[in-house]
Amino acid sequence: MLHIIIKILAFAASFYFILMIAAYFLADKIAFPAPKPSYELSEKYRIIDAPNGGKICTVFLKNPNAKYTILFSHGNGEDLGEIEKKLENLYNLGFSVFAYDYFGYGQSTLKSSAKNIEICAETAWQHLVKTENVPEDKIIIFGYSMGSAPSSYIASKHKPRALILMGGFASAFQTQLPVNIFPWDMLNNAKKIANLPCPVLIFHGTKDCIVRYHNAEILYEKASCPKYLISIKGAGHYDIPYSAPKAFFGGIKNFANTLDPNVENAINASIKSKQ
Repeated sequence: MLHIIIKILAFAASFYFILMIAAYFLADKIAFPAPKPSYELSEKYRIIDAPNGGKICTVFLKNPNAKYTILFSHGNGEDLGEIEKKLENLYNLGFSVFAYDYFGYGQSTLKSSAKNIEICAETAWQHLVKTENVPEDKIIIFGYSMGSAPSSYIASKHKPRALILMGGFASAFQTQLPVNIFPWDMLNNAKKIANLPCPVLIFHGTKDCIVRYHNAEILYEKASCPKYLISIKGAGHYDIPYSAPKAFFGGIKNFANTLDPNVENAINASIKSKQ
């Protein structure tokens, strides 16, 4: 019996070692499977320069009646052409919307990596603030899936008005398990949003098998107040806006309404009175 146990433990150790090596060397390749470009360059797109010499393709839907501008970071299996409808939906809610492609996606140059998507997000932020002259407190950062990582990153580095995460993960190594089984981490969103001064809204499908629902619970627990979690019952990773359009689009609109200073102060006072 002892001999069998030793064999099982040896097999488990070997499997873990192989898994760890694969995660270390292949993490970026697995995390960023850039699809073939779904669009061609046209006048509606603008190329901006990144500080590392890369070129980033962007699109800006300017809404003349918008109070806030959404800085949108997309998932790892799509590009600007594929998210066009998503951006239009946010525009139709009354926002201006700025989005960009990571390196290696769409018409952006270079290759994506955990570090490079942060460079892309920072470049997009700086372009909005310094070139488009959008005040920081008028920017709502929105990250979907992999986009939750660059979104959490720039939210932790600057002072946006708010952060919205949809199908986001606590960390790249916790998408399927509630704990990180590796001795290092990658794209730890939970750590980044722990001390954010801005409000956070989290959307997550309860049946998400790509980024499991426990990620939303971890993010919500770690986030600073005020924070909101809207769980979409029965929704997966890709269908949140369409499974519950009223909860999703209505949730974004209601959340934006709470960002008015008078409303926010009233909410904060109510929270404190209940503590």
